[in-house]
Amino acid sequence: MEGGCGDLFAALAESPRCPLEALDVSHNRAGDRDATQLASLLVAPRPCVARINIAANSITETGVAAILQALNKLFSSPGGGEGLIEIIMPTMHLSPQVATQFHHLMSHQRLKFTNF
Repeated sequence: MEGGCGDLFAALAESPRCPLEALDVSHNRAGDRDATQLASLLVAPRPCVARINIAANSITETGVAAILQALNKLFSSPGGGEGLIEIIMPTMHLSPQVATQFHHLMSHQRLKFTNF
């Protein structure tokens, strides 16, 4: 993995119980592969982390798109997104397609983006 966060995300996704309320992996050189692992964690069968900080990493629009797709899937499912509250992400310019995904997700009251 680029920054080593992918292993952590994979282990949390496979854990029978997710004991975390907050996960701060900022400044860990996480990249798009790590973001894909995070996306898997977000759509795991049970609510897990309420606050995730992935700012100040090497995640590009590709990684952000993977996370946004996972969040869309999560919030589109019945009862989805009950445990997810805030995601702190890097500020970046987004293509129109990814920006549309982002704006769609902004309508969910239980989801808050910071530093985006």
